[in-house]
Amino acid sequence: MVFTIFMQPKLTHMAIPKEVVWEIDPHTIAKHKILKAYLDAWYPILKSTSSRLNYIDGFSGPGKYLGSELGSPLVVIDLALKHQSLNGVELNFIFVEENLARKENLEKEISVLKLPDHFKIGIVHGEFHEVIGKILDELERSGENLAPTFVFIDPFGFAGIPFSIIERLMKIPRVEVLITFMVNRINQFIGDRKNNQHIINLFGSEKVLEMLDENRGNRYEVLRAFYQKQLHNVAGAKFVRYFGMKDVNDRPIYDLFFATKHPLGHIKMKEAMWNIDNEGLFQFSDGTDQNQIVLFQPDSRKVLFDIINETRTKQRYEVKRIRKFVEDETAFLERHMKKSLEYAEENKFIDVDLIKSNGQKRRGKTFPDDVIINFK
Repeated sequence: MVFTIFMQPKLTHMAIPKEVVWEIDPHTIAKHKILKAYLDAWYPILKSTSSRLNYIDGFSGPGKYLGSELGSPLVVIDLALKHQSLNGVELNFIFVEENLARKENLEKEISVLKLPDHFKIGIVHGEFHEVIGKILDELERSGENLAPTFVFIDPFGFAGIPFSIIERLMKIPRVEVLITFMVNRINQFIGDRKNNQHIINLFGSEKVLEMLDENRGNRYEVLRAFYQKQLHNVAGAKFVRYFGMKDVNDRPIYDLFFATKHPLGHIKMKEAMWNIDNEGLFQFSDGTDQNQIVLFQPDSRKVLFDIINETRTKQRYEVKRIRKFVEDETAFLERHMKKSLEYAEENKFIDVDLIKSNGQKRRGKTFPDDVIINFK
């Protein structure tokens, strides 16, 4: 869910670097913060269910930027090194890079690290969809189950990430994906026969070209909504969340899509996204003051209550039913739900039973799962 709608957006071009190493952008820093915050929760949760965890970086880059900032491979390795609870868990890192010079630079950066024996590093020169396709083919032939796997897919353009590969990944029970969805470059190259085929491959359907032709004025919204629908309906992701990245002029660059089958993973990713944008618009702009912290505002409380109120099907609910809806179906978290219900009670939009469903008295202005809400 994104609360801001762009009508007839003027999309910008984000230059593809030709150098082996280049300067980092503010939106890339934000993207890495989301990745780090999510994996910070993902590592300890998944290690309790498996003795092996996989991380795949589909467009890994050279390892560091011009200012020595860490690229995504070193971000995730550094984070894993700090998790003492991962001792004894086999961590398999697969970094795929199609540019040979960048692949070799990444090898150099990783070679100087002191890594424990349970860290297994594979750096592969090749195209993401071909490398992953071969891995999936081998798994199917062997009949082996894939350990819990997080796949970060971060291309500069929109070619090389066919939906068929995303679909195959999402069919595996314990796989989650985080995808950079380059909407600006899609819009820029519509009409060229070769690029049209890349667009069809990206969405996994020829229908996308018809939709774009019919919706010339709001392509940004159409593309994003259709990709989300494909992740849900075709790839089988139960939860899909996205975070919009914008340039210094507040114009869209790309969306960061997350897809998972697991409710807890969905909640943890929302928490990671809220750490970047505390307003909950799920957008980051290069023109935003990164040092300014924006708190959950009263109008946001009303936004969430209106969503709850408009989608309810009866008058009386336990809070746990409302919490489940908020966590699974909205961009908000449990803490936002509680503030929203507090706002609704203060404004007499709801009544709250004095006695909870467990027979105990409710403590004022609190909303645990067993509190009963009556909508007016």
